[in-house]
Amino acid sequence: MPQDPPQLPESRTVPPAAPCTPKPGLLENRSALFVLMFCVMGFLAIPLIFKSPAFSSAEKWFWSVVVTLYTCVLIAITVIIVRWSWQTISQSLAWNAFQLWAS
Repeated sequence: MPQDPPQLPESRTVPPAAPCTPKPGLLENRSALFVLMFCVMGFLAIPLIFKSPAFSSAEKWFWSVVVTLYTCVLIAITVIIVRWSWQTISQSLAWNAFQLWAS
């Protein structure tokens, strides 16, 4: 014969939980998304843009294009700086090696 589970006395019952209101998250905060898009993630933030209810459909496409172009410009600037640095260092090392060899 199965036994019934023990019942708690009335004085030990837990009161019902108060209704909780969710705090606005990151996806609802437009300024936080802009900081993520332009300062941290670049085009990797596009999925966050499309998940966010803070943007309309047209805004989602607009900001996706803007962030992608912005990221491409930053990558191009980085490539230009690296090429310039490489050429400057290469010329400097070649000049010094030539001076040591000539003397």
